[in-house]
Amino acid sequence: MQRFLFIFLFLVIGLFGAILVAPNFINWNEYREVFAKKVYHATGFNLEIRGDIKIEILPSPALLINDVHVANIEGAMTSDTFMVKKLEVKIALIPLLGRQ
Repeated sequence: MQRFLFIFLFLVIGLFGAILVAPNFINWNEYREVFAKKVYHATGFNLEIRGDIKIEILPSPALLINDVHVANIEGAMTSDTFMVKKLEVKIALIPLLGRQ
């Protein structure tokens, strides 16, 4: 029984560790077009990500995107509706888990 419990705990801890480490091994820059298509379908605006994309799990979950441009409509005086040099979205886990 102790051996089964040890193996179960080892697998649970290993799975939790893999979930925390796995995003560091994914090249998120390969998904620029996927993100741009999702934004276009949701808003109708053309999104262009020129910088790096990074997702962090520890110490708190965060999405970091550099050099984001949203295209303006054709014929406008400027080419971009807006431009962001650094976009950082962090998730506060405690309020999220407390449904706040």
